[in-house]
Amino acid sequence: MTDFNEERTSALRTSPTRNRKPVRKAVTVLAAAGAFAAVGQPLTAGAAEAQTPETGTHAAGAAAGVSFGSWLWDLFGGQDEKKPEAPAQAAAPAPAEAQQAPDPAEQAAAAKQAQRERILQVARAEIGTKETGDNCSKYSEQCVVWCSLFAMEMWQQAGVDVDNEEFAFTGNVYKTGEQKGTAYGSDQLAQAQPGDVLLFGTSPNSASSSTHIAIVEKVNGDGTVTTIEGNTNGEGSNDGDGVYRKQRDLSADTFYGGVSPW
Repeated sequence: MTDFNEERTSALRTSPTRNRKPVRKAVTVLAAAGAFAAVGQPLTAGAAEAQTPETGTHAAGAAAGVSFGSWLWDLFGGQDEKKPEAPAQAAAPAPAEAQQAPDPAEQAAAAKQAQRERILQVARAEIGTKETGDNCSKYSEQCVVWCSLFAMEMWQQAGVDVDNEEFAFTGNVYKTGEQKGTAYGSDQLAQAQPGDVLLFGTSPNSASSSTHIAIVEKVNGDGTVTTIEGNTNGEGSNDGDGVYRKQRDLSADTFYGGVSPW
């Protein structure tokens, strides 16, 4: 019996690693238990990175669990093995790029262009409409020359701040455009755009000098303009019977000026 005990003692002395296997298992279990208690789930790199912010409570708990396991490892002779390592901290997300503020001038230009398109849309829908009586139309309760009432009604339907009933006289459209800074004279007709109105005659001073009005549909490249006009006819009269599409010379001989939507 004595010889057997001596042999066993000698074997244990020459095999330190053999004794450490149960200790390493215990340390691993305790380290995992510490991490589990702190984090509330098994400690894995994926779980720690997915569920803990950079400086949150869970991250601190996980680090504490690993620190406890490392201490036990050193205490029970695990120096010949690699210590448990703390989980890598998740990198802070890069700040989102500041969105560029929209340019107010660009927004205003886009809104004005959309308004011009609405003017053309509503005016085109009226082509072919005829008056209901002698200078009576659906565009006003007034039975008067209604070319201007029609043009301003199209602007109003498209969202322009205008009451068409106040503009039975074409000259008033031009004068109001001057007040609002959107009128231009016969020497600036090249700036006419779709949705504008053009004034026939020589000046806005009277019915005899301001005789008709037309909505610009298209500025052509041949010195002419395509228009949509109320109270005209096939011959282009300024006292006709309906709404027509016409082609006119874009010149001072025809128009004394124009007005953009205000």
